[in-house]
Amino acid sequence: MTLIDKIKNTCNQKGTTIVVAAWCIATFLLYLFFGFNYTLEAQKYITEANYYISHHSFSAGRYLFYSTTILLIAGCKVLGINLAFAIVALLAFNLYCYVKLYKALIYYTQSSLFAVVFCISLVSFSPFQSWTMYLYTENIFYSLLLFLFAHLLSYKSFTAKYISQLTAIVIVILFSRPLGILLLLPLLLFLWLRATKLQRVGLGIASIVGILFFYTVSQVVLTTTNDWTVQRSFIEENLICDIPTNVENKNLDTIAVSSQLKVLAYYITHNFTHFTGLAAQRLYLFFVPIRTYYSTLHNAILLTIILPLYVLLIYGVRLWYRQLHVSMVVFIISSILLFAASVAMQCDDYHNRFFLCLFPFLLFLVLLVLRKMYRSGINYKKRIIKIF
Repeated sequence: MTLIDKIKNTCNQKGTTIVVAAWCIATFLLYLFFGFNYTLEAQKYITEANYYISHHSFSAGRYLFYSTTILLIAGCKVLGINLAFAIVALLAFNLYCYVKLYKALIYYTQSSLFAVVFCISLVSFSPFQSWTMYLYTENIFYSLLLFLFAHLLSYKSFTAKYISQLTAIVIVILFSRPLGILLLLPLLLFLWLRATKLQRVGLGIASIVGILFFYTVSQVVLTTTNDWTVQRSFIEENLICDIPTNVENKNLDTIAVSSQLKVLAYYITHNFTHFTGLAAQRLYLFFVPIRTYYSTLHNAILLTIILPLYVLLIYGVRLWYRQLHVSMVVFIISSILLFAASVAMQCDDYHNRFFLCLFPFLLFLVLLVLRKMYRSGINYKKRIIKIF
């Protein structure tokens, strides 16, 4: 029995234990390095939780779409519980999501070894996993993305139960971060490619509701954020959100109307050259997530991980494409395109948080490529042995 065979047997027998142990080790190390963080952006949600307790409503409409974290904080305050409990509760949910995803990966790939390697790789990627130490909305949002991915991987049939469960997951995601609206179209496409003709009628109606909801969420968030507007991103030429690169008036052709999406569309169509220049720079920052304010070592580590990932994704496109149902391919690709388009039209996050939403999907594809390359290598060796 080879070493790989022994590892496979161990994963088959104790896979869940290995994943939980890896998660515990990673969490312990992250806690030692970061501790629990309630500062900076977390203060915004703590302040809003205090407002909610006093007024039984949110101070601005946009906070409805961050409400899972805000209500969790409010619950701790009402019960007189230390805010550390909120992070511990979110950590417990994160662990649950990893276990659920591990089982879903086994179902989809028929390989416990693949599932173990995926979970260990993801939990070891500090830029993604370190958000579990912060009382930010990314904490629960990233966990919910893992939960959603597990649900998609576990697809068996287009049943009322499956759709109702998926709908519930999506609703919680939307009320955790408004960024979740970018997943609506990929999810509809996923279901469309799995549905019958009759079921597609219902999805058509759901698509109309989704479009209206997308517009509503965009309008609420963009009109109730005091320190941000759609126009600010291109007038100040923000590549990274809240970091302007231009202070001069470039006489851009803009309009001032209530519809923020119309403002954006007008800017793009009437200042196309200006837009494409900004979009190219933003997309570079999105797909190559190094920053001038990171240390040289930090950037070097990121590039060491990201660049081989892209090479494998592009080189092995046929390898991962052939291992997936077309619905999963369309979901992942459309998610990447929509997140990238969103960044191109506004700005990228200073801590790569938009890119990190996609990292589990990219890691999944890369591991499919590596698995196929390994199996091809084994078959090649067998053919050589037969020849000799």
